[in-house]
Amino acid sequence: MTGEKWLQIEFEFFLEHHLDFSAKRELRAITDKRHQSGRQHVIVDLIFRKKRTRLDKFIYVEFKLAKRATELVDSIATDLIKNYEVVNSHFAKAKQKRRSIWGVGFYRDFSPLTVNRADERLNG
Repeated sequence: MTGEKWLQIEFEFFLEHHLDFSAKRELRAITDKRHQSGRQHVIVDLIFRKKRTRLDKFIYVEFKLAKRATELVDSIATDLIKNYEVVNSHFAKAKQKRRSIWGVGFYRDFSPLTVNRADERLNG
């Protein structure tokens, strides 16, 4: 099991058992085929919402682990773009409308150069 999968499992457990949220991992969502990736579906790492709130307002989360901060920024950006390919008909059919998307990531290399480059990408 990768660290990313482990984080998904642990976060889902925490949300459901400690915060009483409704959560689901590895959601398969239908995409709009007109987007450049041409995928028929994407897998969203985790969706969640507070129980006893609107059924159609989920927060979608993409988890990433990387060696360097620059890789992490690029990977999260790719996943966020991927999430915008999900079609509105998927949300209506599945009743799992996206309220927002979060990108959560961790990296291991803390060299000043790598961190500065990642900062430039985020602010540039």
